[in-house]
Amino acid sequence: MTSNQDISCVGRACTGCAACSDACPVDSISMVPDAEGFVYPSINGASCLACGKCLRVCPAVYRCTLRPISNMYAAFSNDHQLRNESSSGGVFSTCARYVVDHGGIVVGAAVDSTGHVYHRLITNSNEISFLQKSKYVQSDCQGIYCQIEKCLKSGRRVLFSGCPCQVAGLISYLGKAYDNLITMDLICHGVPSPRVWEDHVESITGGKPAQSITFRRKDVSARTTFSVDINAPGLRYKGRDEFDDPYMALFVTGSANRESCYTCKYASSERVGDVTIGDCASSNCYPKFYPWVQLSSISLNTEKARNFWSEVESLFTFVPIDYQREIQLNAQLSHPVVRPGLRDNVYRRIHETGIASVAADVTPSRTIKKKLKRLVKYLVPNVVRGRLIKLKAIVHDR
Repeated sequence: MTSNQDISCVGRACTGCAACSDACPVDSISMVPDAEGFVYPSINGASCLACGKCLRVCPAVYRCTLRPISNMYAAFSNDHQLRNESSSGGVFSTCARYVVDHGGIVVGAAVDSTGHVYHRLITNSNEISFLQKSKYVQSDCQGIYCQIEKCLKSGRRVLFSGCPCQVAGLISYLGKAYDNLITMDLICHGVPSPRVWEDHVESITGGKPAQSITFRRKDVSARTTFSVDINAPGLRYKGRDEFDDPYMALFVTGSANRESCYTCKYASSERVGDVTIGDCASSNCYPKFYPWVQLSSISLNTEKARNFWSEVESLFTFVPIDYQREIQLNAQLSHPVVRPGLRDNVYRRIHETGIASVAADVTPSRTIKKKLKRLVKYLVPNVVRGRLIKLKAIVHDR
């Protein structure tokens, strides 16, 4: 077999979705970390059949069918607890509970006690907490597509949530449409190295198993903060904001993403999933619609998605929004993250001088204005601020 007939020819365009590994009929492909800690397919030449199936299911090579966004909603779950335990409006967790409560299966990203993020399958509502909240690192999907296929063939309904490239990987792996599959792609901003993230967690916990790890939190004022929070025996690590933790600083600035993220063909207003969800970037444009609540945006991209929404819409409070404005304000609905010059040597520098030293280059100074703004944020509950915003909007309409 020549190099342009198997997955090895994809090179840095590889998204790490692991569809090729699951698709190999003789298990000749494993996902192996490179020097930066990103996984890439490695072929065992001795057992390889030279069938080319690995290349045929690669979403980096063959672009899946994409559908243009044509309508969007701003929404939040009517279940206060689910919403409060989610990163924004609780759309995914509410849909997940509906699916499992009706005998279906949900697949999404979870994080274990070492910080390892991986896709797992759940079958009951008690397990939804494993999949809740954002994980800003590439998740391990190896082996999950095979499990999903078995569930689909058995007739079970499956809700799969993941980055667009992972949704594309699943669709390519399956090779056929399933009426009982609902795919939910996330508005993704790129993913840094899993190994660097796990090393960072270990440096914080000292190797102790973490009891909880989150990348975002909702404070008592009901505001969302991008912050790495880790609880372990005898330890509580809590960042003040996105720049208080070096890993998060590199993530929010796009300085350490996987190379394929900077050229992602799925970061656009044409979506691969049945449903697209994310933070509502244009929420400030609708000051009369619950401005004290964190809102999710949701796009229904297929007829299957619209039928599913008709089943679950009573579980949400929602309003139609200007999808063109949302695309404009939510950058990764129109283009991938721009590759910064720092990316050239970021992982070499992390290895040589440590992640904190590198993150200092992208961390802005904490000005008095920013400190005062942060103080006001904590002193004024979001519900108070939101009701004032709504009142102002109503008054100005008179």
